[in-house]
Amino acid sequence: MSAEKTRNFFQEAKTLKKTIKLQGFSQTYAAKRLGFTQSALSNKLRLLQLSPVLQEKILASNLTERHARALLRLPEERREIALKHIILHRYNVSTTEAYIDELLLSAPKTVPAVCKELLPIYESIHKAAKNLQSNGHLVEITEHGGPAMITIHLHVHKK
Repeated sequence: MSAEKTRNFFQEAKTLKKTIKLQGFSQTYAAKRLGFTQSALSNKLRLLQLSPVLQEKILASNLTERHARALLRLPEERREIALKHIILHRYNVSTTEAYIDELLLSAPKTVPAVCKELLPIYESIHKAAKNLQSNGHLVEITEHGGPAMITIHLHVHKK
């Protein structure tokens, strides 16, 4: 079997990322140059947001690129448990996506207790994140803490 046939979708994403960086291409230009739509290229590059451990488990279980992309919808801390469940139950892509939808719907969406002086800042961070998402950026927010302290991690991935 040739090296090209043994290459997996994570290796392809790494190669694409390296090519874009080395050539100094924008994603839009790279997509046109490499024969992808801009969204297809973005989706391939997003795969690299999965940890190397999860990438290995996905490949070892013969899951597809679509399985991997479905996992990206979950917060990072929930991905490994979800992946174990998907592997254990041998979910196809459709069932995996439904399972992820179910997990997302069951996640608590409560605003943490924040002192009133911080509430405008908290709300403006979330508003900015929504604006970035509506402009095509992948944005992930994780929050930890309680009434006395809150830590917000805002991850914005360039287009």
